[in-house]
Amino acid sequence: MSLLRTSAGTASGTGYNETAGSGSATSITGSSSGSLFSLAGGVGGSGTGGGVQGPLRSNNASVGGAATISGTVLTSGTTVDGLNITTFNSGPVGTFNSNGSGTAGTNPGNCSGDNCSITGGTGGASYSGPGAVSGGSGGPAGGSSSAGTRGSGGGGGGAEPVSGASNGGAGEVSYRFIRIA
Repeated sequence: MSLLRTSAGTASGTGYNETAGSGSATSITGSSSGSLFSLAGGVGGSGTGGGVQGPLRSNNASVGGAATISGTVLTSGTTVDGLNITTFNSGPVGTFNSNGSGTAGTNPGNCSGDNCSITGGTGGASYSGPGAVSGGSGGPAGGSSSAGTRGSGGGGGGAEPVSGASNGGAGEVSYRFIRIA
């Protein structure tokens, strides 16, 4: 079995026009089973085309990464030891068989006028489903945003005064090999 685990997206700078780094892919492949799953990295949000005296920049929200689950996902069953597999919910998010594609962060839009203030967007959740980890909060003008965790996106930076964005959180995978009776 081989596991390819890569990096989370990185925060952008604090200029008028910035693009956040994208996450990279993660996959697990079995020597006899082939691909079990592949998780594509999300695409970082961006702000482009703006200037001090105009024009307004175009803000683009992040895009969540896509999950491709190729292996068999069990939703019920009993192990050879007599355990109901739906009771295996003691992991970090407290759910069983949670998976899915990532979600986009929010786009707070633009503000206009001299020295207008706007809060950065919230980072995208790790995926859309039970046990999802929420994205980092957007930074208020001149304040701090918060980083993403467990595969969620980092919050965007606010403006006037400009505040920095935060990094996305590295994704994680927990899996078990079980024998079903």
